[in-house]
Parts: sequence; structure tokens; C-alpha cells
Amino acid sequence: MWTSAEVPLRALRAVAVAVAVAVAGGVVGAGLGAQPVALPEPEAARRLEPTDLGGVIVSLVVPGDQPYLDADTRPLLEARMAGALAAAGVAGVGSATPFVLYPLVALVDEVRADGGLEARTVARVELTFVVRHVASRAVVHEWSGRFAGTGRTRAEAVRQAIAALAPSHPALREFGAETRRRIVAHYERGCDAVRAGARAAAAAGRGREALAELAAVPTDATTCHALAMRDARALTTAARPDEPRRSPAGAETADGRRATPGRAGALTLEMRRDVAAHFNASRARLSRLDYTRP
Repeated sequence: MWTSAEVPLRALRAVAVAVAVAVAGGVVGAGLGAQPVALPEPEAARRLEPTDLGGVIVSLVVPGDQPYLDADTRPLLEARMAGALAAAGVAGVGSATPFVLYPLVALVDEVRADGGLEARTVARVELTFVVRHVASRAVVHEWSGRFAGTGRTRAEAVRQAIAALAPSHPALREFGAETRRRIVAHYERGCDAVRAGARAAAAAGRGREALAELAAVPTDATTCHALAMRDARALTTAARPDEPRRSPAGAETADGRRATPGRAGALTLEMRRDVAAHFNASRARLSRLDYTRP
């Protein structure tokens, strides 16, 4: 028994023959070897909101124009990726954040049934989701699955194959959850590097960039988050020496709660808005970022 995630070539040919018989009674098949599809100009997802800070955040990009990834298929890909992240409590955004998720699409095989009233195409597609740490280019997580679809054109067949990956598919849910776990672990493991990078940016006069690096540390990375928030507060205090060192009582913090005098490292609402503006101003970088290069 085959699942939609792994359909053998003989099954594709059987489907193609069945389609041809149904519409006319003849079949002409053509097989293709694996053909990785390049990802040219990506389209960005939604903007990052101040309320996203404190959570796990991933830049979400989808392929640009290609012969069989048409205007209907690209939003479907974005929805599948965004849904996988959202189910795990991860924000998929179109801003240039420290982590990026992108798809790789390969047409593994294609069979054309050209008999009678309406020709049909059956395509087997390998879909891969890759999560990278942008600065180091390290692959944080990766998942692949194979799906089959049929349609009047190659683009329609590819779209139907991708649609076979239902939003409730266990593989998607596990991908999102594992992505979250690995990003949190990355911050806990590499906290010294994150803080050092922020200090270097601040020393070079890029204070907003430094604050953004610190603000991107999720609260789930408990130890690193506490250190990053302490650094962030010190950074803003150094930039504005007339301000008190502690968050004023009543100021809203990064997790939406009210700061108390003892929460010295908390981000105020003003700081969160400033960080969100920084990330959203970098949205154009996603279209130039060669995120698929090893």
C-alpha cells in the first residue's frame, strides 16, 4: 500500500493510464529524472509585529515565478509552511530575521496521458522545507516528502501534489515543533555568540541592529533570554543615559506583561516597536538573500 508521501513510478503510470482510458482510451507517457527547481525571487510573508517578539520567529519565503509554480501554487506553499510553524507557536514573517524557512521543489517524475478529449499530467514531486541560520548559513532543520498529483497541465499537477500535504499532516506538525525546539536550543547553546554580535554591532554604531539581535532571543531560551534582555536594557540605558536603569513600573514588557522595578532586562513597548520597525525595514533583503547557497 502506498501513501501520498511516497508513490512509486509504476503507480504514476497506472494512474496516467487510467485517466487516459477514462477520457479516450489511449496513453503516451514520458518520464523525467529528478530535476531540482531553482528558487529565484522570493515573496515575503506578513510583517513582523511587536507582539511577535519574545516568541520564536522565522523568516518565511516562497519561490518566485517558475513554469509550473504558478500564482495559485505559491500561496499554497506559503500557507503550508506558515501553518506548520503556527501550529507549533512559531511566527512565520516576511522580515529578515536570524532564521529563514524556504522550500525546495523537485519534479521527480512526470507522465503525460494524451489520449482523447482531455490530456492529463501526473506528477510526482519532492518537497523539502529547510530552516537555516542566516548568519552562519547552518541548516537548523530539514524535512522532505514526496507527493503525487494530477491535472490538465504540469503546473496544475504540481499544485495538486503539494495540496496532498494537508495542513493537519503529522509530518507538518512535527516539522514545526522540531523547528521550534532546535531554534531554542541554538540560542541556549550559542548565547555568547549572540551577545558578542550585539556588542560588536553597538560598538560600530549600529545600535538598532544590536537591539534587534537581542530582542530576537525567545523567552523559551530561558537563560539566554534573561541575559539578552539585561544586555538590551544596558544598551538602551547607555544610549540614553538620562533614563533610569530599570524598566519603570507599569511599562509594558516584551511578553505583554507590566514591568516591575525588579525586571531590569525587560523590553518596553517602545523598544519592541523600534525592533519591529528594524526587522520590517529589512524585508527587501529577503529578495536579495542567497539563502539556498550552502
